[in-house]
Amino acid sequence: TCHSAFPCGTPLADETGAAAGDAAKASAALAAAGYDGTPVVILQPTDIRALTAFSRVTAEKLRAIGMTVELQPMDWAALNARRARRGAASDGGWNIFHTWWIGADILNPMAIVFSGNREKSWYGWPSDAELEAARSAFARARTPADKRRLAGRVQDRLRAVAVSGRTGQFFIPVAYRANVKGLLRSPVPFFWNVSVE
Repeated sequence: TCHSAFPCGTPLADETGAAAGDAAKASAALAAAGYDGTPVVILQPTDIRALTAFSRVTAEKLRAIGMTVELQPMDWAALNARRARRGAASDGGWNIFHTWWIGADILNPMAIVFSGNREKSWYGWPSDAELEAARSAFARARTPADKRRLAGRVQDRLRAVAVSGRTGQFFIPVAYRANVKGLLRSPVPFFWNVSVE
C-alpha cells in the first residue's frame, strides 16, 4: 500500500493527509456534490490481468458509495484508441482507465501524468492553474527542502482535483542464473553488458 503520488521509498514520497478510504464519508460527499446517477464508464483491458482486476475492484468500490458504474471490456489496443477520445462518456468517451508507471517515470512533479495543463497533459486532459503553478515552482526550486515542500503542494492539488489516483505500488520479482554476470540494476531490463560464465 502506498498513498503517495510519488513512489514510496523515494525522496519525494509523502503519505501524510492520505484518505483513509471511509465509504460512508465518500457516499455522503457524493450526495452533497449532487451526483445524479450518471454512469461512470471504466475502460477494462481484458488482456492484462492486473488491470482488469483493478477495474473490477474500482467498480465495486464506486458502486458501494452509490455510483452507477459501467465496465466496458476491451483489449489494451482498443483501450489505447478509446482513451484518446475527448468526448463525454455518453458520446463514446470514458471516465476511468487503469494503468501503471515505472517508478522512475513518476519520481517528481514534472512527469506528464501530473500535469494540469489541458493542452499538454496526459489522457483525461485536466485543467488546473494551481497545479501548474506548483509544478512550475518545483521546476525552478533550488534546494532539496524547497523541492520537497513544492512536491507536497503538487500532491495536495492532485488529490483536490482528482487528476489521477494511486492504488498502491508493486515490485516485479526478477531472478537470474548464478552464472549470468554484468546485469545492470535499473527500472527496465537492459540486455547489454551481460556475460555467461
